[in-house]
Amino acid sequence: MKIYQMIFLLFLLGCSTPKESGLTDNLLRPVTNETLKGYAENFQTRVKEFPNDAFTNQWDVRFFLNRIYKAAKLNPNELDIGIDRDLEFSFPRITYALSKEIPGSEYEFIKTRIGKSKAHSLFRSYNYKTNAINYHDFLIVDRGGNVRIGDVYLFSTGEYLSQTYARQLASNPMEDNPFARRYTVDERKFFLSQGDMQLAFENGDANQVNLLLEKGRKSFGGKKFWRIMEADILSWQGNPNIETVLTQLLDDYPKDPSVIHNAFRYYYVMGEGAKTIQKLEALKEYVNDDVILDFVKVRTLVEMAELTKALETLQIVIDKKPNDAELFYWKLMCEGFLKDFESGASTIRTMYSRFGIDLRDIQFSIFETFEEPADFWDWVEKR
Repeated sequence: MKIYQMIFLLFLLGCSTPKESGLTDNLLRPVTNETLKGYAENFQTRVKEFPNDAFTNQWDVRFFLNRIYKAAKLNPNELDIGIDRDLEFSFPRITYALSKEIPGSEYEFIKTRIGKSKAHSLFRSYNYKTNAINYHDFLIVDRGGNVRIGDVYLFSTGEYLSQTYARQLASNPMEDNPFARRYTVDERKFFLSQGDMQLAFENGDANQVNLLLEKGRKSFGGKKFWRIMEADILSWQGNPNIETVLTQLLDDYPKDPSVIHNAFRYYYVMGEGAKTIQKLEALKEYVNDDVILDFVKVRTLVEMAELTKALETLQIVIDKKPNDAELFYWKLMCEGFLKDFESGASTIRTMYSRFGIDLRDIQFSIFETFEEPADFWDWVEKR
């Protein structure tokens, strides 16, 4: 589930008397490469130790709220102080969807970069069971020596979380909602209808989904966030129009990593191997040396029955993750289908010596050259 589906306004905006709130970032200082790398490594350790609570106390809430105000084109010092207070109180709910991605996933630090006075730390989540993959590009800030997350760019939505949330705040029907001032009445109505869209999905009401999609197109059809959202919805529907929408999106944003990422995920789910690998290789230009992309490439090549190429890529993955037993099952499977019994026997011995995995009780139908399974195991032991 995408993060914009998780974020709905769960609180009422405050309405206390206006006053100067002093919401400034004067204490911020430049983040050094050393500081950035140190924080990323520490956060990686935290994720492993506290997967259900990784984001607690890791955000510079003030910086993030100011980013929301900026996205909404609002001056925080001109807002009711109650609005700011209620937003801060509700902050844990804002990051709830992010936290859900970590348990059960391989959440890993990929790289850091500093550019245009901003420091970024890229992480990737991958779930082996569901094959769900996403990238979180964290904006890191240093407030007087306290290094924290200030915002996060999500490849799945193609925008910062602050931008998504500023738009969702506009859906509050409260009179004179300051976050809604920049939107038309029809645009606000569409925001309010997103809950109806979720319900229509759950009920399998394709007609209602299509009606709501049409409203979204009229309001936001030319904006990137909407076009990514529409492509995602159409892919869930299995709607044939997804190909046209995705092609146009790629034509308009050929170098955008979020667009490439969403195209890669769609082609992978649909089993379009050649297109999956093409977008996967394009994505590597932005995420550098992510071993999980190589593993996804292995799975794709296996599905394409390109087993020799799959083994070549798999060896690259094994060299980087030599203690991942799962990879050796894939290796053995490919060797079995290729009838490469010499290599298969070597893999079986490695699995036993390195991981203590004894496969002698498993019936491998892929080694069908042997009349009986026991004949194969006798052969392995003699190698």
